[in-house]
Amino acid sequence: MIVTERYPQKSLYYLGGELIEFLNKNNIKYSLFELYEHFKKYQKIELKKFILLLDWLYLIDMIKITDDGCIVKCS
Repeated sequence: MIVTERYPQKSLYYLGGELIEFLNKNNIKYSLFELYEHFKKYQKIELKKFILLLDWLYLIDMIKITDDGCIVKCS
């Protein structure tokens, strides 16, 4: 894989891995804003990029949204 970003730790690939690791450790259902507030303490990220990150992880079936609107990691 060729990384074209100057700071790869800000890429969706890296942040996606960090978010999946975060969800693995805690194994809790989060609402959108709860997850953002907790993950923001762990990894500095702005809301716009966080939403894009969730979209990407949802598209590749790494996370899902439960019937009550919570975000969980797919098993």
